[in-house]
Amino acid sequence: MIDAGSDPVARVVTFYSYKGGVGRTMAVANVASWLVNEAHKRVFLIDFDLEAPGLSYYARHTPLAPFLPHRGLVELLTRYRETAELPDLGEYVIREDSPRLGGGTLTMLSAGLDQGPEYAAALAQLDWGELYESGFGFEFMEYLRERILQEFEPDIVLIDSRTGLHGIGTIAVQHLPDLVVLPFNLSRQSIAGTRQVLAGIEASPYQHETGRTISTLLVASPVYDPDSEPARAAIRRAEAELGRRIELRVPYSGAAAYEERWWSLDSREAPEALLRAYAQIGQRLVT
Repeated sequence: MIDAGSDPVARVVTFYSYKGGVGRTMAVANVASWLVNEAHKRVFLIDFDLEAPGLSYYARHTPLAPFLPHRGLVELLTRYRETAELPDLGEYVIREDSPRLGGGTLTMLSAGLDQGPEYAAALAQLDWGELYESGFGFEFMEYLRERILQEFEPDIVLIDSRTGLHGIGTIAVQHLPDLVVLPFNLSRQSIAGTRQVLAGIEASPYQHETGRTISTLLVASPVYDPDSEPARAAIRRAEAELGRRIELRVPYSGAAAYEERWWSLDSREAPEALLRAYAQIGQRLVT
């Protein structure tokens, strides 16, 4: 069941997009920045885009930089697959040395050592269908979720999931989260794909198994000239096709086009409209 109404604070939030190019990973990073620096939250990041990891590039602009690159989710899963033993998360997680002013902290489980030759080989050995059919995949993901919440005590967990309809995305969207943030552009193919994702969440068998109800948040991104009539017409068309209100919009900004940026509200070069959009998403996650 999809709960699209007001909901309590979501502990585990997946950012998922059917198509690429919508600024999903940048949104995860900069929503995390707002949560840590402005809302003073303890944030735990997971890079679940295992085939094209990106969060580490943003984290290089944070106090986590000295610990990168680092073993992460692929190495963790490989060890579990090879030994059938639930590993110690502390060997794979990196965190800031001390809390920031106000108590906010950043902790991260990266995709892994993705630039090394062993990474691709290890990733190719991960058969999600086989893992879940055997029951080990479900067990491991429940363990991962619960160990993160219990051992690291974050206020919120943000998962960056890869695009498309596939095994990894199904886990990140239908099994692990309390809330799924769905950024999508206003093309017809992106809207149609997002409609499929919503239907998949609605029909997910994991909600019955876990007892967790998954909420969703639709975010149009990027929107060129959001106040123009063509943009408004595109929003109305998308809402009609999705049967849902699009609650938030992220404007297009050329400042984000050329490199990974981890902004804060006091960044002089940060585009105000973009930061305001990320703050609005962050506020929805904690209120």
